Amino acid sequence: MLHELIQKAIWEDYAPKVERKGKDGEKQSVPDPDTLYVGPFIDGLAKFLGRDIGRALGFRDTDPSNYRRYIKVLLHDAANDPRRAQHTWHGLKFSMKRAGWSGALVLSERAIDEEPGTIMNTVYVREDYETGVSEVVTFKNSKTDELVAGRPIIRTDKRWGLYYLKRGDEFELFFRDRYNNPIQLNWRLRPLDEGESLIRQNEATGEARF
Repeated sequence: MLHELIQKAIWEDYAPKVERKGKDGEKQSVPDPDTLYVGPFIDGLAKFLGRDIGRALGFRDTDPSNYRRYIKVLLHDAANDPRRAQHTWHGLKFSMKRAGWSGALVLSERAIDEEPGTIMNTVYVREDYETGVSEVVTFKNSKTDELVAGRPIIRTDKRWGLYYLKRGDEFELFFRDRYNNPIQLNWRLRPLDEGESLIRQNEATGEARF
């Protein structure tokens, strides 16, 4: 998990913006209130879907620190025959749909190899033990070990915007178990404090591929 200061910096710099009128009547650019998460795509999936996916695929360890690994197994097997790995599922497909899209986006290994939201530079959190103040720092340049105040730079995905997740984003997981029974899970994202995002029905139609 990313340090909260790094997450805060990513949110401030990369959260989608909308225009709102300020107290003075002037338009201001503010984070879209429907945005739930900004950062590495798989971390976001793990946050909202990890527990359900782990259970569906038969992983017994429910430690949240393993949810990212479960998502990576899922994305890998969506692009490869999992029976080669002697898993108990096959025919797996994982897709996403966002409001305004004409169809669904089928997710696979590319989301691992080119993960949207990945931090592209090296950043740390440095704490001043005398003042108790912490800040995000990075190397001044590639030729020195000197650390200076900095900001995380992430891989943005201009076409699909997968470096952020929004309220209402829909996900569908389909596979067949060892007895060839069809299993389908659907999610419609909402804030964690409003409850789980798992639902029973998905209305997504049409597909693209990422």
